Amino acid sequence: MCINGGTILSYTGRQYGLLVICATLDFLALSFSVIAFQSCELGFISLFGYLIVIYSFLADTFVFCENFTAMEVSGCLMIFTVTLGIGTFKYLMDRKEKENLSKVNLLVDKDSEKKSK
Repeated sequence: MCINGGTILSYTGRQYGLLVICATLDFLALSFSVIAFQSCELGFISLFGYLIVIYSFLADTFVFCENFTAMEVSGCLMIFTVTLGIGTFKYLMDRKEKENLSKVNLLVDKDSEKKSK
């Protein structure tokens, strides 16, 4: 079941349903992106903008029944791999930084307790 060619009135109910589902998911993704940009560090969240390439690739494959060359598929996989790798690296570095910060806070608390005695 593909959506390609034809006029607006030539599609089936299932095809319209797929379009409504895609539009709803796109709206939710955009809404959650706005919330994430408001809540987190922009450098980390902006990486997820590259995932739109994968989302578009999957939509072209499953909704529009497009066929892709090996180079196009490898480019999409490369974007996904780099985005996932950098995201994981940033997450682990942030987690390590928070652990180090909590250790420093613990040492400062112990020093302040010794001084108060």
